[in-house]
Amino acid sequence: MNDPQLDGPDTLPADAPFPATPRIQSLDVLRGFAVVALLTAGVLDGAMEGHPTGALGRALSYQLDSTPWVGFRFGDLFTPLFLFLSGVALALSLRGFTARYGKDAAVLRVIRRSFWLYVVGFFCAGGFAVAQSGIPLLGGLQRVALCQGLCGFAYIYLRPRTLVAVGALLLLGYWGLLAFAPVAGTAGPRFDPANNLVQWFDVRMLARIGFSANRESAGFLTLIPSCAACLVGLGVGRILSNPVNKTSPGRAPKWIALSGLVLIAAGGAWGLLFPVIPKLWTSSFVLIASGISALLLAGIHAVDEFRGLPVKRGPLGWLGLNSLAVYVLAQLMDFQQLASRFLGGNIQALVDRVLFAGAGSIAVALLVPVICVLIASLLFRRRLYLRP
Repeated sequence: MNDPQLDGPDTLPADAPFPATPRIQSLDVLRGFAVVALLTAGVLDGAMEGHPTGALGRALSYQLDSTPWVGFRFGDLFTPLFLFLSGVALALSLRGFTARYGKDAAVLRVIRRSFWLYVVGFFCAGGFAVAQSGIPLLGGLQRVALCQGLCGFAYIYLRPRTLVAVGALLLLGYWGLLAFAPVAGTAGPRFDPANNLVQWFDVRMLARIGFSANRESAGFLTLIPSCAACLVGLGVGRILSNPVNKTSPGRAPKWIALSGLVLIAAGGAWGLLFPVIPKLWTSSFVLIASGISALLLAGIHAVDEFRGLPVKRGPLGWLGLNSLAVYVLAQLMDFQQLASRFLGGNIQALVDRVLFAGAGSIAVALLVPVICVLIASLLFRRRLYLRP
């Protein structure tokens, strides 16, 4: 991965040397953690639901589930975390690519990668098989693809301070839309599930032309704050790529952690006025989720700087290097059903009798991350990587 310099000419001769740096291993580890948590959380929560797993089990099940409406749980973090990581990766690659090949080539690269990621996400969301209920417009990967493309263009053409201003305007503008735009002819803020601007736009505008952006209660308008989450990642990526921070161990994670704390505090304060609603991607939710993402990356990066991370030998590293492939395979193959072939049936019933009711289901759920790691390990050893 090229070293993205913060200063210097916009382009370099094609044959000019450009300093290369090792991969940011903390980014791979956090990406690996994100994908295995995403694929395991729902399965494990379903296995624990309704079974006597104690106070700790109930607390874990509560956090793994997504928030019904207002509030924040661990299960709400996954998509904002991927958007954040996408922004970090953009900042670590685009500047070096632009310096060597120019802005036009960088734009084409962004378009190509975003297009193919969107296509993959479209088919992972059901593709044309679900066309009768509306063509899936905005699944998880599709959201990342669109935000990655838009923020990639912004990173290529705008200065850092302008990017900060754009991010702030996106969050403020989205708050203004949801808080003051009239819904169904009634003025005033509307943040309830049955009456909000996001749902109104999907039903009145997109549904009429055969698209469905609200399949997961997160409609098309939520792309506005989603781009802001990706822009936060761009800012963190600039911190990681700053030459001064590279030569001073501990400096980068300190600034990233400080940024995360500021974002969480700002989101919490804004939440008093603009409720934290993950399914609406409210601006307060985006700030809190981005802040937590930054803290996670800061902690892992600090460990990497002072002790080193065995990414190429570790499960999270393998997953991070091939997170897209593992995710796509999980959509094509039911990992829970695959796990049941090993621990289901009589074995599951035996575990229930020996331990407690539901223990067999939990064992099946815990086999899902093992399957993810085995697949990632196989792909890594074969040097097979899925890149959009």
